[in-house]
Amino acid sequence: MIDTALGFRNKIKSIDYLLVLAAVALSVMGLLCIYEVGGFGEIRMQIIAILLGLCGMSVTALFNYEYFTGKIMSFLLFALSVGILVLTLKIGTGEGNQSWIAIGSVTVQPSEFVKILFIITFATHLNAVKENINGIFSVLGLCLHGGVIIGLVGMQGDLGSALVYAFIFVTMLFSAGLSLWYLLGGLLLIVAASPFLWPHLNEYQQQRILVGFNPELDPLGKGYQPILSKNAISAGGLSGVGMGNTEIAPTIPKSHNDMIFGVMGELFGFAGLILFFLLMSVLVLRLLRLSKNARKDTGSYICAGIAAILIAQTLENVGMCLGLLPVIGITLPFVSSGGSSVLSLYLAIGLALSVGAHNKKYYFERERS
Repeated sequence: MIDTALGFRNKIKSIDYLLVLAAVALSVMGLLCIYEVGGFGEIRMQIIAILLGLCGMSVTALFNYEYFTGKIMSFLLFALSVGILVLTLKIGTGEGNQSWIAIGSVTVQPSEFVKILFIITFATHLNAVKENINGIFSVLGLCLHGGVIIGLVGMQGDLGSALVYAFIFVTMLFSAGLSLWYLLGGLLLIVAASPFLWPHLNEYQQQRILVGFNPELDPLGKGYQPILSKNAISAGGLSGVGMGNTEIAPTIPKSHNDMIFGVMGELFGFAGLILFFLLMSVLVLRLLRLSKNARKDTGSYICAGIAAILIAQTLENVGMCLGLLPVIGITLPFVSSGGSSVLSLYLAIGLALSVGAHNKKYYFERERS
């Protein structure tokens, strides 16, 4: 399945090294933050996940992504996605959700990996209907495709991941040329449905949402994490307190994953946070560049979907740590502790690199089929 026509040497030359370096730099920042609050025992598994991710990224980049975008393969991947999510719904465990599966001594979050499958299958679907994407039947089919996956993730009680999937769904739709009128209609539908959806959220989720927008409502309970996170960021000042000198960050519950932006703020200060946003901007802009230059529309949609993951998770995680959004368990891309998250993200970067490695056959003209 590795496309030898392009040649190994040409593939190496086509790699977007700036994209890879930005991802690795973010991972290094994450390791320093995790070590600061958890020591070597906490970062050991993260290092293993990063190394596995880099290996997986390298292998994925060598594969021709087009092998996975055929109609039959796409259908099989969609069926696999549904099967994985249904299985997780049946046997999954977690704090306030059912999104984790134990495999021996390791716990895995399948929805992180299904994101990649969803992006591939949805990109293939978009490519199939692109000539009439604003037709009502095309839109209904696309909504059914996205709704099944997002609904299954939401049924696991993982509201944060469901929102990330929804953002991917919307981003890819509009990258394919869907009319903005559909977005307006969708927003109105969500507002109208909110009173009916609220009672179906469990008490744990409802409290997280209410306190998320105003942590001071429950400063010793649900608002405790974001309040401490904001204090940690303030304590970091301009240049941070340095390794081994943090006082607030280690006291934040789940400081190594959900609240790691607060750890970064105290450890590296405002300058470190600016560096984080610069590196993340490089990642997103390089992915959008790959999307723009993709030889096939399917590849363009795939890169747009991967960029959407980074944008959605960054906005959600930073919002949580600043007390602006509910704490709903979203990791900061490449930085937060979490093997499933970092491994899936590196695989996604590998997929984007594969798109970039197969965009030169027709020079600068994109193939529209």
